[in-house]
Amino acid sequence: MLERYVIHTTKICNMNCTYCYEQDKTSTYTWDEIKGVLDGIVANSVEKKCSIEFLGGEPLIGFSHIKDTVAYMDAQEDFEVDHYMITTNGTIFNDDIYQWLKDNPKVFVTISIDGGRVANMLRIYKTTEKATLEDVVKTSEFLLEAFGPRRIFAHMVTHPWNVYLVAKSIQYIYDVGFRDITIGIIESTGDITQEYADRLIQEMHKVSNLVKKGEYPDLVIDMFDNFRKEAAGKKYIKDPETGKVLAETYSRSEHDLTHVTSDDYTVVQTDSPCREVIYQLREQVYINHQHNLKEV
Repeated sequence: MLERYVIHTTKICNMNCTYCYEQDKTSTYTWDEIKGVLDGIVANSVEKKCSIEFLGGEPLIGFSHIKDTVAYMDAQEDFEVDHYMITTNGTIFNDDIYQWLKDNPKVFVTISIDGGRVANMLRIYKTTEKATLEDVVKTSEFLLEAFGPRRIFAHMVTHPWNVYLVAKSIQYIYDVGFRDITIGIIESTGDITQEYADRLIQEMHKVSNLVKKGEYPDLVIDMFDNFRKEAAGKKYIKDPETGKVLAETYSRSEHDLTHVTSDDYTVVQTDSPCREVIYQLREQVYINHQHNLKEV
């Protein structure tokens, strides 16, 4: 399994989503802090190959760190970054970012969009409390037209307030032009109950039936195609003196976590009381879809 690392460019965000799980909304990062994590990855990587995702806050507020990371890592000898991913709220975009994306084809973009007006209504701007959907769709359509649906992905967050709309939300996102959708589940800012899990399973089964009927050509949904319980939990890379989260890591075995980065940082395993429910529902969605496809 390809090692995967998440680099935080800033914790500042221009949005104030009601369900946001991020408790740190003010930290910023120096290039020296980011470079320290990158040097640790290069020195301690098992496969000498990884993928890197950029998160925030809103990572494009720290766009200079994204550019510097890609340039720095691509210049490393005997180490390869297979691809980069920017996961963005889709409200910050300009000509400089567009040109840079044109010049760096290994960089992919995931745009957070939870569905139509109602399903997406908890995603609002910080200063105006205005819904973001119109601006996100405008950016999404531009990028999809410019780079195609295999480079621009959608990330749809599900929660107790929009789970009943999941099937309709996937239809909406598909109609915008996306063909790759990852599905997220909030863990700390909503009540992830068995009732929620059962409804999400039902909604995903509706989508599975449409996929089986050929209603969604070329659609890829991560929950349908992959279930890896052992890789689901993320691990935080922290500065032991300040406690500030510098990055995250996935897909590393438990016995080698101490070697995931340099000795200057600590790695902390995350935990959640609802994680087992989430594991089970993801497994059930995957199993249901695979069985559905095999039915005559």
